[in-house]
Amino acid sequence: TARLIADKISKGCDGAADRFSKILTLMKSVGLTDRTALEMALQFAAQTPDVQKNFLAVFTHAYLNEFFDYEYPRAAQLAYELSKDYQGDPVQLRKDFLALVQFCKGSKQLDLPNNLCSEVAVKVARLSAYFPQGVRGPFLKLFNDLRQKPEFNLDIKTALDIAYNVLKNG
Repeated sequence: TARLIADKISKGCDGAADRFSKILTLMKSVGLTDRTALEMALQFAAQTPDVQKNFLAVFTHAYLNEFFDYEYPRAAQLAYELSKDYQGDPVQLRKDFLALVQFCKGSKQLDLPNNLCSEVAVKVARLSAYFPQGVRGPFLKLFNDLRQKPEFNLDIKTALDIAYNVLKNG
């Protein structure tokens, strides 16, 4: 069994063992069975480093209670969606996602509750595929304009909704 696992990992070329190790360690620390953690680690050993980094970043932010505090199945589903199943540039997506989480959780002026922060960060990050330079810049600029310019002066929830709706159409 060990040889079969080593053979599968070696087919992932440079860095596959490191990708395997990081996913295996994380999944075991969350309490998954050895078999399930091993299967997930093997999947990500064959992926690119950026896909694996996205999985780690999204999963930890979705699962940890200081961020979204999702249950394991929901955190894993989101992490798969924004890593292995994602069709755009994984680096831009990761930068967008982390910046959006920081924006809604780290900003003293917003201080959004977990459920609203996760909703905003995830749905805006999903738009990243349509913005070659990332969606975080246009989103934050539009949101700030909607909040601060006297001709708009919108509340937080309305500004978030309008900024998303404008950007989802390109």
